[in-house]
Amino acid sequence: MNRAAPARFSVPDKMRPPAKRKQSKDRPVRPSAALAATDEILQVMYWLRGEEIAREVAPDDLTKWVGLKARRIEALLLRLLRARLVERVIIDSGPEEGRPRFRLTSEGVREGGRRFAEEFTDFTRPRHFEHSDRNCDCDDVSRFSISLKKSLFRQFDEMLRDKGYENRSLAVADMMRDQLVEHWRGAGEFEAVGTIMLAFDPHHPQIRNLLAKVQEKYLETIVSTLRVQDGPRSCLEVLVVRGKASAIKALADRLIGAKGVKHGKLSITAPQENLGG
Repeated sequence: MNRAAPARFSVPDKMRPPAKRKQSKDRPVRPSAALAATDEILQVMYWLRGEEIAREVAPDDLTKWVGLKARRIEALLLRLLRARLVERVIIDSGPEEGRPRFRLTSEGVREGGRRFAEEFTDFTRPRHFEHSDRNCDCDDVSRFSISLKKSLFRQFDEMLRDKGYENRSLAVADMMRDQLVEHWRGAGEFEAVGTIMLAFDPHHPQIRNLLAKVQEKYLETIVSTLRVQDGPRSCLEVLVVRGKASAIKALADRLIGAKGVKHGKLSITAPQENLGG
């Protein structure tokens, strides 16, 4: 970011200058801390200028952004003055007459921009649609914004953390897929994949005969089966199915409603190619 004056830009909350920190009134500032604070002041002044919030600042103005007292900020501004990165501006009229203020010089703007860019390099590097990488799937990505009540937004973020989602986009995409499948189920026929879970008594003659007949009749629909014996008279069987949604639902209804089945559940979805990847 090597330019004479920064363009106006928006800074995400996480990029905002740090909150005011409390320090002991009489504690001396270590050289390393003073250097870091001077760098921070330069970045804050650059950011305030770029956002068109303030081009000229007094030490008191910076206390909300930098965790130091105004007198220490003024001492650090004098360092920047000697380095010709800021210049002093004296107000000669009005309620602030005689009060010293400071603004970035052209060199200060360049240096502040450079340090700001280094500090927030992860946030300012090119994103999707801002580069020429042929391996990027930018053309297959759409972006949109939504407005939510703050309480709903907080609950949504809490759910994301509980479920371990890496970001909101993944969570919203999963919700969209769930709604698409529900819509298709209600709207009519579609190609589907899913599972039918059955808990039953393996010694019950009717269920044994039914499973044998069903697997022969729905040979193209039933992809595979898994059976687990979890007790003398308790068995869990999972059927992986694929085909027309209506055929899968008819098969599930027949099995789940059979005598001897203690519990059954159909889980159905659409193939990945129908769900946008």
